[in-house]
Amino acid sequence: MIQDQLSRGHRIIVILRALRIPSSTYYDWLKWHPKSRNRRRIKLKELVQVLWQR
Repeated sequence: MIQDQLSRGHRIIVILRALRIPSSTYYDWLKWHPKSRNRRRIKLKELVQVLWQR
């Protein structure tokens, strides 16, 4: 939704205000990366699902 509004030329600050999202939350989200433990859990879950489907 945000990307759609940005492509239409709206400023991010205006969009965030309309959605009542603090700008710091948005910029923190942009920098977020899953931790290594979470990445391993996701890979393990995918592997278990593949094996279970066989």
